[in-house]
Amino acid sequence: MSGNTHFFDYLDLKQQDFSQTRLIVFSGQSGAGKSSYLEYLANNNESLKSCAIKTHNERPMAWSKIKSKKQTLIIDEVKNPFELYYIIRLLISGNTLLVANHAPTFLYKLIGLLTTARLFNIDRQTKKINHYLKSHGYQFSQATVETFCKTFGSSYLKLEIILETGDKPDFDDIYRKFIQFNKIHVQNNKY
Repeated sequence: MSGNTHFFDYLDLKQQDFSQTRLIVFSGQSGAGKSSYLEYLANNNESLKSCAIKTHNERPMAWSKIKSKKQTLIIDEVKNPFELYYIIRLLISGNTLLVANHAPTFLYKLIGLLTTARLFNIDRQTKKINHYLKSHGYQFSQATVETFCKTFGSSYLKLEIILETGDKPDFDDIYRKFIQFNKIHVQNNKY
């Protein structure tokens, strides 16, 4: 994984059959692991490994330059609801799409009425935070991990910011002190 040393397939994506799925969407805030899941899925899932996959991750997205038909495409990232128009056009052209998403998830549910879709919201998953803390030698309580995820989402980025403020392997203590003395400004998407 491109620099991602803490990737954990808690969704068991490697084993799932996506051969009949035309739209796979990972939704979550920045730092939640959407791009890592796209990369992992493309490189490790048996039903997708044989596909020639093209990645589109430029910002701003050059939608007019994507002329693909009947291909598997990674779209990294959809930032606003207006970009869903292009997602629909690419699906109509016969493409299979793997998408990192910041737009409202319910809009993809509507698109899912037109095609086979799988949606994954990775923003509130405590399993991956537990795995990260365990694999890095931190002690923690499930209650503190759940509070962290409710407050900040399951963001590795925000977790690492908080861990940098502590000096011992006790996440509960580090988190309590962080909340008491520091702030992370969380800005929600405007859409």
